[in-house]
Amino acid sequence: MARLKSSPSSCRRRRSLVQASSSPPPAVKPPLPLQATHPHPPLRRRRRLRRVRRSSPPRSRSSRARRPPRLPARKNPLQAKALQTRNRLRHERRGGANAHARCAKPAATAPAGGTCAVIRSMTGFGDASGGDGPLRYFVEIRSLNSRYFKAVVKLPEAIQALEAELEALLRRRLKRGFVTLSVKASDTSASAAWLVNEAALRRYIEQAQALASLGEVQFDAAAMLALPGALQPAADDHERLEQAREALFPLVEQACTSLEAMRAREGEALQAELQTHLAVIETSLAQVRSRAPAIVEAYEKRLRERIERLLHEAGVVAEGVDIVREVAMHAEKCDIAEEVARLAGHLEQFRALMDRDNGEPVGRTLDFLAQEMLREANTIAGKSNDAEVSREIVLIKGAIDRIKEQAQNVE
Repeated sequence: MARLKSSPSSCRRRRSLVQASSSPPPAVKPPLPLQATHPHPPLRRRRRLRRVRRSSPPRSRSSRARRPPRLPARKNPLQAKALQTRNRLRHERRGGANAHARCAKPAATAPAGGTCAVIRSMTGFGDASGGDGPLRYFVEIRSLNSRYFKAVVKLPEAIQALEAELEALLRRRLKRGFVTLSVKASDTSASAAWLVNEAALRRYIEQAQALASLGEVQFDAAAMLALPGALQPAADDHERLEQAREALFPLVEQACTSLEAMRAREGEALQAELQTHLAVIETSLAQVRSRAPAIVEAYEKRLRERIERLLHEAGVVAEGVDIVREVAMHAEKCDIAEEVARLAGHLEQFRALMDRDNGEPVGRTLDFLAQEMLREANTIAGKSNDAEVSREIVLIKGAIDRIKEQAQNVE
């Protein structure tokens, strides 16, 4: 039997197979312990890591600087309001019923012998007079309605330099209104007399005599003294301003106090009248609120009857669910509960502003609330389509118009 000769390639394949069969199997790596494979380490390990982190030294400033800066989180107004409510409730639970009473500011006490007006009028008058010796001043302050503060200062010519300081004083005392300050002076002292400037007057006469060759020249003493520079004040301007400042500013403060007292008296009358109009609105609004469910029911009944009649005339049969869905969708158009709630909220805010005693002007805010109340009343009248509600809305709108008229006079 002949022996076959093997090729070199087949020998290499057999040699590799023998080596592969004789080599030991690869070692299998043991599985990692549970602490390393589990995404969350056990509780003991977490506590130990926390203690290690606390005891580890703080990082250097350079390593902190390498970290990218955190972007500020965008604030959600709903989340912020919910957080504020939660904190307030938590504060009430911890502090008890007197938590707000302890944190609240003490209320302003009324002066002895009278009541403290919360709102003030913008119309008023105040005056004062006084002086030192022969120099006396008469001060009058008037104020009228205005959206902003505006001051007009009328001073004698000798103290015109005090206009800016007096306007700043008025702005500090009065927050709103068209204010007019008038100051009159009476000075019988020797320093009030004007002296003749002899050098200037002699120069005028020399020039007039030089023109005598051109014709007849008549010298009039009054005309000569009226020339610029012929007269000069006897006292120094700076000294006179200091004297006027010392005597005039306390009088202006006194006149402002008198004006504020008159404004407060007018404010009491305004507040009483506004309370009367608010009571009329609240009474009519209660009638509208009690009538609102009946309006929706009557509208649903009319709409259902009309739909059924039209379907019967057209010979169409519709499911009851479809009719109810359409009736409910269209009945929302006459629902005035939301507008009534908003109008009631405006009334509460109006009363809160009138009772607030912090010295800040509230007239413009009251005017804005009156406009919002009128808008809600018009919406209720348009959506209700009811005779009784329309009569109450007429009373409400009349009271709101009177409130707007009076609110324009509140500081």
